[in-house]
Amino acid sequence: MRPQYHLLISVILSSLFYLFTKSISGSILTILIGVLIDLDHWIDYWIEKGEIKFDIKEFFSYSYECKYTKLHLILHSVEFIPLIFFITNYFWGKYFAFGITLGFVGHLISDYIGNAVKPLSYFLIYRIIKKFDFFNIVDEKRLMKCKKISELYAKNKITGSWKNKGRLRKTRNKRILKENEK
Repeated sequence: MRPQYHLLISVILSSLFYLFTKSISGSILTILIGVLIDLDHWIDYWIEKGEIKFDIKEFFSYSYECKYTKLHLILHSVEFIPLIFFITNYFWGKYFAFGITLGFVGHLISDYIGNAVKPLSYFLIYRIIKKFDFFNIVDEKRLMKCKKISELYAKNKITGSWKNKGRLRKTRNKRILKENEK
């Protein structure tokens, strides 16, 4: 999901949180966490590039054109929800805990809705089992939205469904994508 939508959803959740709790700090944390979780996309970008580089245009093209081969997205992990809540509640109290958790959960839910991913994709354990492989994590519908992949698919350079087609086809499709980048 694009950052402006995460910001909008986080502001709405933050406003509702403030309405019920009157906690300014918890409300601010809801917005911050709801947006800043996406910083892990930079980590994936740097891993993919093999260098730390702050090229905003290229960074967004990697996401919107599906240029990744691996998706780690460490912060986008459902397993962290109880951990985040209990740790923040223990150290900073319930308003911080609920504000941070609300921002985190709101972000993940909006990603589930806005991104066509496989049902378990936001579980870190699932991504580890799938070896963080982009084609095993992202749903085929999302792949078809990616300009480069849909163009190659239309030209019959990429064939068939990615579902249950085995490693060979995925490897071949990745190779074709890399060749067409040049």
